Amino acid sequence: MPSTTKVLLAGLMAATATQAATTTGTSGQLSGKLTGVGTFNVKAAFVSQDDNNAGGASTLTVTNDVMAYGFSVKVEPKFTITTKSCALVKDSPTVSLTMQLGLPAAMKTAITAANTALSLSGGTGVVVADIEKAYTFDMPFAKLASFKLSDVAPANVKLGLMLTGSDVDVKVNIADIAVYKAGNAIPLTATMTIGDASKITLPTSGLCAKGKPSVICAGEGVACGAMCAAVKAFAPAKWEQTIDFATVGLAAANALTDAAAKKTALTYFAKCGPKGALTKDCFSIGDTSKGACVKPPAPTTTTAAAAAKSGASTTVMSAVVAGASLMMALMM
Repeated sequence: MPSTTKVLLAGLMAATATQAATTTGTSGQLSGKLTGVGTFNVKAAFVSQDDNNAGGASTLTVTNDVMAYGFSVKVEPKFTITTKSCALVKDSPTVSLTMQLGLPAAMKTAITAANTALSLSGGTGVVVADIEKAYTFDMPFAKLASFKLSDVAPANVKLGLMLTGSDVDVKVNIADIAVYKAGNAIPLTATMTIGDASKITLPTSGLCAKGKPSVICAGEGVACGAMCAAVKAFAPAKWEQTIDFATVGLAAANALTDAAAKKTALTYFAKCGPKGALTKDCFSIGDTSKGACVKPPAPTTTTAAAAAKSGASTTVMSAVVAGASLMMALMM
């Protein structure tokens, strides 16, 4: 291959690579305590576009583990944010959600006992191993503003939520997402309820009181009584809290005593907010330290004669480029 052609192709490849440049990163796990009996772990990983004016797709995966009363909930949304001209494109972001539940030991024991006691009538229909599997599914864009896991989760996850009187209401305020020059910032909050005795139910009707729904703490059956006692043993009162995961993660980052670890952890958080008011704690996707995304100014107005001359020049240049491309193809 002639050297001139190699140089031109190398330049073309370099330009293409520059336009598609991305930054990747993974935060360490940040942990802390929530009000009362709750604890949390949060970490993030991202692949981010370096130029949101040129645009492209960036992804952020936020792993949130929350535990209260021995009941654990893992909620891991993976956001794909697509930008162009310093703004989100229509119907962005898209979200793939992975979730996994962990039941308290006392609840597992009660389920086993209930299944044994009701074996002749088919048991409770509860399989602990199925409840504790990890499930991944796509979230419709229209539901991102607020959705309850009990409304969108697979059947086995819903069953686990029912058995423990629990639910998670997740909120992603799209209007608050900030588009930076080389990254984005996205909010994530959730209201978590665990151990609400008035909502603890079995999947099969009639087990707790004939002809009535199986709300186990309002029922009369032996199996329901045992399971209600198990729930109240590990969750004597309902635990409910609204968690801003970026805020609690940022607080955990600021609490780190190792200076290098703290500096790194803080890079995974940035400000976002409505209409450019950067007032909220958010997860940072990419290097948001480079500031706001600014679109280049529009071309200045020219006279009709200059425009005509420019058009003629463009036509001539296009012909030259086309001829050069043909020569390159022949030389190769």
